Amino acid sequence: MQVAPDEPVSKLRSAEARVQFARVVAVTLPPANLADALRDAIVPGTSASRYERLWLMGQFEEEDGYLFGRIGFQGAGTTELWNEQKKDFEEAQFPAGTTSPFALRVGTGELAFQRRPGTIRPTSFTGALQALMNEVSDYTRWRVEQETKAVPWPDWATSVDRVTELRFHLERPNPNYKDRERVKQIIEGANARVANLVLKASDDDLQGLDLDDEIVKQAIDHATRNYGTFKAVGERPGEPEVSWKSDEEVVPERTIGADPATREASHGGLRNELESHSSGEDHEEED
Repeated sequence: MQVAPDEPVSKLRSAEARVQFARVVAVTLPPANLADALRDAIVPGTSASRYERLWLMGQFEEEDGYLFGRIGFQGAGTTELWNEQKKDFEEAQFPAGTTSPFALRVGTGELAFQRRPGTIRPTSFTGALQALMNEVSDYTRWRVEQETKAVPWPDWATSVDRVTELRFHLERPNPNYKDRERVKQIIEGANARVANLVLKASDDDLQGLDLDDEIVKQAIDHATRNYGTFKAVGERPGEPEVSWKSDEEVVPERTIGADPATREASHGGLRNELESHSSGEDHEEED
């Protein structure tokens, strides 16, 4: 494809949106059914302050049992502008904010939302949405619960560009090490009960840690057989550090296309992800 000389290349690049899942739960019984109570709790213009941010509920649309809306925060940023009269730079404030669109299934309270790496964390979104809904609800109290689940190590490992750190807690097995000779050498060679192994990649190494290395494979195998635990740290575009732990559940996340101009997920994209997620369909990437 040819690019016009006066057309910025950045406008032609594809954009991605990170989608996560939650559920809106009525803590107290609503006076009507769940769908009606949810509709009554999504009121454009509602505001709530959380951690020095003013959160606001935007407009919404309803279609086929789904509410499509957005919440966001309003704040102020600072920059340095040139003052011609003073012949110097001076600090100036400007309005700043970010929004996260969401799709809400009114019959069940299931929710898909776009998180904004570095700006709106998942817990920031769920806490703000919960506060906004409770702000206008006279009878029903709401709780927005972020979904977590166990994600297999291979799925997480393939979701990152590179693994930058591995931390192993390896215990002496009962009855034996089988074919994990490298692990056996580390533990038995030192006459240890447990061994903690830390592997870190060089900052300038684009490959990261070699997951096919024998000691890495044996240590992972040893830990997954309930003879220890391990933690991994990796990188994705725009996210210099994402982590996974063998003994903790993590937050399922999908990557979908976004509008190149607004970098927001579309209503249809959020709905499709929520429907696929609810039906248990497999996806290529999880976090």
